[in-house]
Amino acid sequence: MHGLGELVLNDKGEPIKMFGTVQDITEHKLAEDLLAKNEKRFRELYQNSPLGYQSLDAEGCFIESNPSLCWMLGYERHEMVGMWFGDFLTHVSAKKFKLNFPRFKAKGAVHAVPFDMVTKDGRIISVEIDGRISTSKSWWKNALHSWPRHWSGPKPPARPRALSWPTGCRAL
Repeated sequence: MHGLGELVLNDKGEPIKMFGTVQDITEHKLAEDLLAKNEKRFRELYQNSPLGYQSLDAEGCFIESNPSLCWMLGYERHEMVGMWFGDFLTHVSAKKFKLNFPRFKAKGAVHAVPFDMVTKDGRIISVEIDGRISTSKSWWKNALHSWPRHWSGPKPPARPRALSWPTGCRAL
């Protein structure tokens, strides 16, 4: 319950009456609880994902990086956020990123784009990146969400272009 009221006092400052409203906010509280549970669940998925995740702003600077990506590169999250993605690439890959990033933003999505990244300890690792631009009206509007996959040795086999949900499964 949520109540809002006003106390009316007499000339001596003594209460003589009160008026106001009372509102049942049970549904609102249940919705808040459900939202908090869902947020916790998705935060845990993000934090515990075995896949690296990064979100870049329109300039190509890190907005977010999950623990898997930080582990893959050997950096702490605070060392990555705000830095340009190209700063974590070899010189050749950084030039390629700078040239192709505007195309990615215009196209809205990329699939299996190879880059060579430099880890904190100086090793070079090869990754492929899948990414999409968010069109959400939330704080991350126009953020570029991508998933770098580390691979070494021969290039992994191509994945199917379109995935469909198996019968009996539902999208969230």
